[in-house]
Amino acid sequence: MAPHPRLHAVRAVAGFSLGTLLLSACSTDSLLERGLSQIEGVDDVEIDRESGSFAIRGEEGEVFDVEVDEGTGTSTITTEEGTVTTGGIDELPSEVAEVFTPPPAFQPQAVTDLTEDGTRGLMVQGTIEGDWAELMDSIEAAVTAGSWDEVQRQTMLEGVMAAVVATTEGEPGSTLTVSLMMDEDETEGLLSILLVEPTTE
Repeated sequence: MAPHPRLHAVRAVAGFSLGTLLLSACSTDSLLERGLSQIEGVDDVEIDRESGSFAIRGEEGEVFDVEVDEGTGTSTITTEEGTVTTGGIDELPSEVAEVFTPPPAFQPQAVTDLTEDGTRGLMVQGTIEGDWAELMDSIEAAVTAGSWDEVQRQTMLEGVMAAVVATTEGEPGSTLTVSLMMDEDETEGLLSILLVEPTTE
C-alpha cells in the first residue's frame, strides 16, 4: 500500500514540522528524535534547546534547518527548494475535518500547508491525552469510517508509536496518515494528521 512516489517529498517535508510541537511543548528530546527518525531518509537529528531549533540530516547528506519562533508561534523549515512555514491553529481545517474526526481529547495547535508536483500536503499537529491503546482503536475506527479504498494500521512500537494510513485508488490518489506518539507510561502525547491530495487546476 505504498503511496505514489510524488507524495514522498510532500510527506517528508511536512513530517519535519512534527518536531515543532515536540520541541516547544512538554515532550522530551527522546520523543522528538524518535518521531523524526521515522521519516524516510532521515539519518541524524541535532537539537539545540537553548536556541529553540534543530537540524535534520538526510541519508544523502542534505541538511534541513528548522527554526522555532516561540514569540509568533511559527516555525520555518529551510530546504534546498525553499521554506515551509508552520503556524498555530485551534481547530481543524475544513479539508481535514471532512475526512477525519479525531478523539475528543485532541487539541490542534499547528498546521503546515505545502504544495509540490501536483500534490498538496496539509498536516495538523497537536496534543492529546488518554490511554494509548484506546486512542489508537478510536483513531482506526474513525479513519475506517471514511470513504477510503484501503486502511492499514502500522505499529512501530507498541504503547509508544503507531499510525493509521488510508488511501484511495489512483495515480496519485489521496492519502490520510494519522500518527500517535507518547512516551512510555505517559498519558499525554502528540497526534499528527497528514492529508495528501492531488491539486486541482
